[in-house]
Amino acid sequence: MIESIIQNSSVDYVGTAPCHTIGLVIANIDPLVRMLLQLPSHIASIGILSTRIGTGTVVVAIDEAVKATNTEFLKFELARDTEGYGGPGTLLLIGSEDVSDVREGISHALDYVTKYARNIFINETAHLEVATSAHAGVVLNHIFGIPLRKAFGFTAVGPAGIGIVTADSIIKQTPIEITFLETPASLTYNNQVTVTFTGDYSAVMKAAHIVHDKWSQLASTLGSTPASIYEFGQSKDSSCTEVFW
Repeated sequence: MIESIIQNSSVDYVGTAPCHTIGLVIANIDPLVRMLLQLPSHIASIGILSTRIGTGTVVVAIDEAVKATNTEFLKFELARDTEGYGGPGTLLLIGSEDVSDVREGISHALDYVTKYARNIFINETAHLEVATSAHAGVVLNHIFGIPLRKAFGFTAVGPAGIGIVTADSIIKQTPIEITFLETPASLTYNNQVTVTFTGDYSAVMKAAHIVHDKWSQLASTLGSTPASIYEFGQSKDSSCTEVFW
């Protein structure tokens, strides 16, 4: 099935990655679709990264892709869809005048998701996503207000009650600056608290450790010891061994 899609030149399939992520390209977007999506008129080709879970991971992936390729960030939307894991489903679009640029960008993003999606942790009832970047680019700046070239941290913690505790903990224990805090009713109605923050890279990483450790302790009271989504059926390969610390 996949082989036939790849061989069919009418379907612009780039690949898949964990978080049930699919990467697609439209080589010459129809003018009507461009208008309805409110995309710039000079954009001829778009790259699509569409995922069921893992908001922080895929947003950082697109940020890295735009930094590494001749593409522009176009659109970011969240869906009320977490598959029971961390971070809502996400739609991200990048664009360029050249289809080879967007294909390279989406391929780069898929590689990043494959490498770092293991930083989503779950058990039977709780979930945590952690994503970090040492140097924020235009995507993280636009979506979360992170200053360019500053360190970035993202945590999505569920259930939401645990997320309030972890947010309070990192504010008290680290010299970070909170740039975004989402509770269930404020954006997607998902049972989690999402926090983004910036500061020195060491402070961002310390905050990520604190959230992971405190969430793991509290989540364990609701079920088994939490583990990466790679231990719960998400596909991986032998090279996908990096964690945020």
